[in-house]
Amino acid sequence: MAVRHWPAIAPQRWTFVVAHGLGEHAGRYRRFAAWFGERGVEVYAIDHRGHGMSGGPRGHAPSQAALLDDLDQVVTVATRGQPKPVLVGHSMGGVIAIAYVL
Repeated sequence: MAVRHWPAIAPQRWTFVVAHGLGEHAGRYRRFAAWFGERGVEVYAIDHRGHGMSGGPRGHAPSQAALLDDLDQVVTVATRGQPKPVLVGHSMGGVIAIAYVL
């Protein structure tokens, strides 16, 4: 599983974890991360299985449980010494983020 990380440029205020949509990849959030980084936000973005730099057949994930486990690993890393992150999900990533919180 590939994860991109952009540290906060200004003094850190929040941490975001981004879950992208179907057929996308975490690299598409580079400008998003740069904009928020200037405002004190550290950003982590996951490449879901079968997307971006993560392995697997393109566009395929074995199960929702696998995607939730992957997201949990990123949230665990993002919360080391920090309050819980803000989850940002787009399209399929929004569904994954909501399922994770529930």
